[in-house]
Amino acid sequence: MRLPWITALHCTNYANLGAYPATNGPGAPAILTGCSITGVYAIEHPFYEVYCTFTNLVPNGPARGAGRAEAIFLIERMVDLFAQRIGIDPAEVRRKNMVAADRFPYKNGLGWTYDSGNYEVALDKALATIDYNNVAQRKAEARTRGKRLGVGIGSYVAIAGVGPCPLMARDIGLNGSTWGSAHIRVHPTGDITLITGAQPHGQGQVTSFSQIIAEELGVDLEQIEVLHSDTKGTIYAQGSYGSRSFSVEGATVYKATQKIDEKARQMAAHIFKVAESEVVADRGKFYVKGAPEQFKTLKEIALALWYAWDLPAGMEPGLEAIAYFDPPDFNYPFGTHIALVEIDEQTGQVEVVRYVAVDDFGNVGNPMIVDGQTHGNIHFGISQALFEEAVYDRDGRILTDEFTTYAIAKASQLPEFELDRTVTPTPHNPLGAKGAGDVSITAVPPAIVNAVCNALSDLGVTHIDMPVTPEKVWRVMRETPRNNDS
Repeated sequence: MRLPWITALHCTNYANLGAYPATNGPGAPAILTGCSITGVYAIEHPFYEVYCTFTNLVPNGPARGAGRAEAIFLIERMVDLFAQRIGIDPAEVRRKNMVAADRFPYKNGLGWTYDSGNYEVALDKALATIDYNNVAQRKAEARTRGKRLGVGIGSYVAIAGVGPCPLMARDIGLNGSTWGSAHIRVHPTGDITLITGAQPHGQGQVTSFSQIIAEELGVDLEQIEVLHSDTKGTIYAQGSYGSRSFSVEGATVYKATQKIDEKARQMAAHIFKVAESEVVADRGKFYVKGAPEQFKTLKEIALALWYAWDLPAGMEPGLEAIAYFDPPDFNYPFGTHIALVEIDEQTGQVEVVRYVAVDDFGNVGNPMIVDGQTHGNIHFGISQALFEEAVYDRDGRILTDEFTTYAIAKASQLPEFELDRTVTPTPHNPLGAKGAGDVSITAVPPAIVNAVCNALSDLGVTHIDMPVTPEKVWRVMRETPRNNDS
C-alpha cells in the first residue's frame, strides 16, 4: 500500500473564453481557478498555468461558483482517483491531507490565505450523517433491485467576501473598488431607513440587514425600511456578487449601527447629565448604570436630536450615520458534501437518493436564508453534473438555446437535502460571517460524479465527463472491458 500524502500538484488549464472577452471571463480561469486548485488540502508544491483562448463559441462569463467550481472539481476528482490507485478509502485520503485546524491562517501557495477552518470536523459530521461505514451493505441491497449504489464526497474551500480593494487591484487585477457602504437614518418617529450598497436579487438582504439593525438598535423589523439598487437615489454601490453581501455589506450595516449607538449614547449622557461611560445601551433603551427603570428610548433620543433644542457642545442635529467597510482580506467558507446515487443497470439512469451537506459559513445571520442559498447551490450543482450541456454545431452556433433542449434538474428529480453546519468565524469582519451565496456549489458536481464512478468502480470505470447522462452511463457499463469479460 502506498502512502496517502499529496505533496505536489501540477495543473495546466486550456480555457475557452468564447468569441469575445466578457466581464471576468479571463479572470475566472486565470485567477479564481488558479488560486483555488489545492482545495482544502495542504499541498506543499502546487503549480498552475493557464492558456486562455478565443474561439467561435459563446463568450464565457461568470456563473454561480465562477472559477472556483472548476478548481474544486479538479482536485476532488483527483483525490478520488488517487485513493483508488493506492487502495485507500477516499474519505481517509481527504482526512490525511486536509489543512489541520492549528495551521490557520494558512497560505495555500497560490496566493490565497485561508482565514480560519476546521475541515476535518465538517468531513466527520457529513460521514456520520450519511452512515458512511454501512455503505457497502447498502450497495449489496441495491444490487438485489437491479441498481448500482455509489457514494461520492466533495470537500471544498472557496474564496468569498469580495473584497479587499488593494488585493482585488493588485492580485486579481480588478479596475474598480469593492468596499461596502451603508447609510442609516433614525427618524424622529423612531422609524429607520437603511440605504445599502448591496443590490438584492433573491438573496434576502433586506431581511438579513434589517435583522442586524433590529438586534443592534433594539427596534422592530416593521420600523425598518431598506432602500437599494437605484443608483440615482441611493448611496454609491458595489453590488451583490462573489458571496460578499452579508460579510461585507452586512458588516458595513453593523458599523453604521455602532455609529448610531455611539451618538445616541452621547446624547443620553447629556440628557442624564452623566459621563458617557455611565450610560448603558440595552436594545434601544438608554439608562444610567444602576437605574434601568429610568430610561430614554432610541425614538426619544432621535426626537431630541431632531428638535436640537439642547445639544452637547459640538454635536450636530439629527441621528444618522454613513459607514464604509473594506475588509482586510477575503473570507473562506468550507464544507463537505456527500451524495448517494443509484444507477439503473438496464437504462443507465442516475438517481440522487440522498444528499448531505455540511457547510461552514462562519457566523450565520439568518439560518433560513442561508439554507435557501444552499438549496440553490445544490440544485444547480446536481443539474450541472447530470443534465446541463451547451451543445454547438461545427460553425459555433449553440443548439441548446432554450429549455426544450437545455435540460435542468426538476424538483421531482432531487432528494430532500440534509443540511448541517459547523461554525468557524472569520476574523476579517465584525460579524464573523463568511460568504454563502455561491460557494457550496463547488462541492456538488464532484460529489455526484465521484458517486457515479464509485457505483461503477467494480467495472473498472474511473471517470465519466459531465453531464453524466443515462446514455453515457449505459454505454460505459457495456463497453468497459471488465464488464465484457464477465
